[in-house]
Amino acid sequence: MGTATRVVDFIIIILHCYFLWSCTMIETKYCAAPLSEDSEGLMKTTYDFSVKYNPLFLKRPRWLQVATCMSAYGLSVFYVVILVSFLLKLNLVRIPVLIFVGAKIYALFFYHIMEYTSELPPPDPVPYWGVEGPYFVSITLLLLRCAFSDPFPSEPRKAHSE
Repeated sequence: MGTATRVVDFIIIILHCYFLWSCTMIETKYCAAPLSEDSEGLMKTTYDFSVKYNPLFLKRPRWLQVATCMSAYGLSVFYVVILVSFLLKLNLVRIPVLIFVGAKIYALFFYHIMEYTSELPPPDPVPYWGVEGPYFVSITLLLLRCAFSDPFPSEPRKAHSE
């Protein structure tokens, strides 16, 4: 396995750490309660970002709340599986990754179509896509690593001489 491949794997690992952090620190809290000016810490930062760059997230329509909760509690399981599999170089991840990528592509397209066709589309695409873009980077890298073969080639067996 070449250096470039391990760099891609490292980027996949970092992205999935970020996604897990986001699920745990933002999405689970968003599921439990709306954002407000009185939010503290990271949720206050999320509130401020939403005011400027993602007003629909702040408005919290039911479909968006459900989608966020599904991400926080459902997709996070896949993030853990992918993270562990790429850390430990486990080929058993290939088929689950491809299924996950298909589901994630559908979810992302639905989410962004709903965002941009809503009464409150993102007013500034650069910060908005700065947060959302890593999901598309991850999908691309996962497809590069898993679409056509196992991501981690088996080591050739050495013949035993007697």
